[in-house]
Amino acid sequence: MKKMRKNGKTRETVLSMAGTLAAIGIGCAVFVPERFRAHAWLLIIGICMVFLWELWKEKQTRRTERERERTMQIVDLEPDYKNLFAQQLQLRVQEKLRVKFPEATVALGEKEIMCIAERKKAAYIPVQQAGEYCHISIALSEMGEIHMNLFSLVNFESIQGTKNLMENKKQDIEQWFTQKGQQLLTELITNMNSRGYSKLSINENGDVTVKENGRNVRKDHFHEIPPKESWARLRELMMDEDVQVKVSGRQLTFAW
Repeated sequence: MKKMRKNGKTRETVLSMAGTLAAIGIGCAVFVPERFRAHAWLLIIGICMVFLWELWKEKQTRRTERERERTMQIVDLEPDYKNLFAQQLQLRVQEKLRVKFPEATVALGEKEIMCIAERKKAAYIPVQQAGEYCHISIALSEMGEIHMNLFSLVNFESIQGTKNLMENKKQDIEQWFTQKGQQLLTELITNMNSRGYSKLSINENGDVTVKENGRNVRKDHFHEIPPKESWARLRELMMDEDVQVKVSGRQLTFAW
């Protein structure tokens, strides 16, 4: 309705201007001396050009306003799908992560979102308060399923040091077993065998226990128990002595 009024007003203005120019032309032909008529017509043409220029500018301004209104309507009505997707993905990742780590947090930026959504690649993002893990990889399948993997970073220089430490521990347990461990364990097993037992367990703190009526009963204390990290190697060494050794939780079980 507003547009029709504007168009009608413009049409009325044009008709009014045309009538005015016609009247001026007739007036010039009747009242202006012949020697001044050329100047009068040039003046009239100049006025017409200015009027038409202003009319064209008004029309362009209205067109620009209509386009701006149309653009504003599209922006207002069109959802921000990228932002909605980022929020939804963030919530789903956070929900899955907190099943295992209730205090864990991960921040997905626009770069990571685009990597997951458009490039179909996994994004690697730092994660906080997730136990020993410091990074998480997030990927999205074709079906919209989220695949996550947690991992920790290890300093490259420390790898060789860890390997050397393990080798040293292996050598330490072998040296201990050769020098006195074998003799001490043999004496303990012989003592318990003479008392009618065929199995014993040594706890991490050195307590020696046996099963009596379904209960673990403390019978002795072994002062030379090696650290738990060495039990696997100790088990191998004792197997060579025809003694069955089982590593179970926080205790070593010997059977003969």
